[in-house]
Amino acid sequence: FEFIGLLSENLVEYLKGQVKAGADLVQVFDSWLMHMPYEDLKEYTVLLKAFFERLKRELRVPVIYFYRGSGEYLELLRHVPVDAFSVDWTVDIFSWMEKEDRAFQGNMDPSILYCAEDVIQRKVLEFIKRVPRKTKYIFNLGHGLSPDMEIKKVKLLVDTVKGYRVG
Repeated sequence: FEFIGLLSENLVEYLKGQVKAGADLVQVFDSWLMHMPYEDLKEYTVLLKAFFERLKRELRVPVIYFYRGSGEYLELLRHVPVDAFSVDWTVDIFSWMEKEDRAFQGNMDPSILYCAEDVIQRKVLEFIKRVPRKTKYIFNLGHGLSPDMEIKKVKLLVDTVKGYRVG
């Protein structure tokens, strides 16, 4: 965990620079968390908690934490002081929205962009309609785009989200 301390120190300094350059919020990506053994996660969350406390104290901007992995991990991560959780498609985000007051981001499976256009629109609208009204939510994919995804389908997804109106 000594390496984590060094990495954290550098990340705080880097994010300070981002805020100084005008960032209104920051997002920390933990894309490899899914590979951590569950039994080590409790110790890791102690480090995360200290890291995010420092980040919030020194940056004074909202902080989003993206982790990739199991929804079971979110139970252990609940005490981490962030403004929003950004999660991949393996998390039952709708259940968490019911029991957690913080904002959520993400969760749409990026492989949807390999579907036909009508399927993309239908799935995106079905997804958005499931978000509880009380929830602070930022639509996003549950992880990044693959190089072979068609830009016109990405645009369709974005336009579908932007065109949605609560009825």
